[in-house]
Amino acid sequence: MSAFPMGIEHVVFFAVLGVLLLGWMTSILLYMKNLNTLKTKYPKLFESLGRPRIFSTNKASNLKVRQFFRDGAYRKLNDPDLEKQINLQKTFNTLLFVFISVWILLLFFGRMFL
Repeated sequence: MSAFPMGIEHVVFFAVLGVLLLGWMTSILLYMKNLNTLKTKYPKLFESLGRPRIFSTNKASNLKVRQFFRDGAYRKLNDPDLEKQINLQKTFNTLLFVFISVWILLLFFGRMFL
């Protein structure tokens, strides 16, 4: 059972799926931009992080980059542009997570709320 009128469930489902796909692609592009900025402006830091890539199987490098972003170590670089980029990515990923969570709640429990 769905919270939407009959016949429109599929349209809404695929529209939201399209938005999720665009959100995922945007998140990857923001991450790519951040890595590229690190690579060009801070090559030694980029090397110390294990030369991270977008789709990498190097778990150690991925963990270093996540920790670098999460702990706010990038703030020590005193680069307002990089800080702005990383904060944008963090905000976008948080909003995407909230959107996905609300969508899942509505998808499975929509009749209870509407």
